[in-house]
Formats: sequence, structure tokens, C-alpha cells
Amino acid sequence: MDTKKFETLNLQVIQISIRYTSLRLIIPWTLRQKFSKYSGQLTTKNKRRESLLLSADSDGESVTSYHLIINKKEMKIETIRFKQRFDPHEVSGMFRYEKLDGKWVIAESKSRFTMDELDYQEKSTYRYKKFDEIWLVHRIDQVLKQGNKIVQSHRFKITDVHNTF
Repeated sequence: MDTKKFETLNLQVIQISIRYTSLRLIIPWTLRQKFSKYSGQLTTKNKRRESLLLSADSDGESVTSYHLIINKKEMKIETIRFKQRFDPHEVSGMFRYEKLDGKWVIAESKSRFTMDELDYQEKSTYRYKKFDEIWLVHRIDQVLKQGNKIVQSHRFKITDVHNTF
């Protein structure tokens, strides 16, 4: 295969990978799907919060453990910390929610991690649009900072939705 054809094929594979990754961000797994290969225990922190510590059932999972703080009254995850096999090894995140038609949606997520002895902060804001009576993520603005310096930013936007059901 000549170099030009290989570069074109490689670029197509990268684009497909980006689309798949972006799709998983926009259409997330249910918590049951996400944590199906983990087991753990739920403990009460106080009247309003519970702590759920999950560990991977096998060594094949890239994320080895999750620690979630759950608001019992609102039934939503307030903070999440996870450990993984690759850098960054430890990531902690927080969520800000809004209500749309009486249901909670994530409006903003923030995470912090250290990699190669440098501290990073990531912030994602989510905008929703109603398509056929269903609120879907319409736009994601994501910024990664090292200190006060922006090192990466992305904007994902859905411009068209077709009902396939």
C-alpha cells in the first residue's frame, strides 16, 4: 500500500474513533452498564449522602476502582473519583445538575488530575435541546487547563437528529 493511501486510511480510522468516543460521551451508558463488571459496598456517610466504593471484578478493566458520593434525597451522583491503570492514575470529578421537565441532567462536570507531576483541571458544560419530546445533549464545551493556561479545548455540537426507532 502506498504512503498516501495508508495516510488516508489512518485518518479515516482516527475519525471513526473520534466519532465513536464522542457518541459515547453524548449517549452515555446506564449506570448498570457502566458498573456491570464492578462490585463493592454502599455505606452511609450521613443523612443526606451515601458512599459507593466499587472495585473491578477482573484485572482486564482499565479503571480499577470507582468511589461515588451519592445525594440520597435527590438521587444523583455529586462526586466521583476513580483510579485507572494508565496516566492519569487518579481522577476526581464533580457534577452540577439542572432540571429539565422535572428530570435531572448534568449541566457541568469538573475534574482534576495530575500527570507527569503537572496539575490539570478539565471543565465540560452541556447544553440540551429537545428532539421529539426527548432532551438530548446538543452541545458540549470542554476546556482542559494546566494552572491558568488552556492547553486544549473542544466543542462538540449535534446539528441534526434522525429518529431511527
